[in-house]
Amino acid sequence: MIINYKNIKLLKIHLDQFNKIKKKKKNMKTKIQKKISKNIKIARFLSLLPYK
Repeated sequence: MIINYKNIKLLKIHLDQFNKIKKKKKNMKTKIQKKISKNIKIARFLSLLPYK
């Protein structure tokens, strides 16, 4: 699975109901969590994901 700002389905999994980035899951490494949050921020900037 590729972590990319274009992969909206994957990024939406890591947002809660208020479109905030979820806390780290137990089985997820820190490096992956940082990539996901960085790509969520890029997707929000490009209006692919909502801020609120």
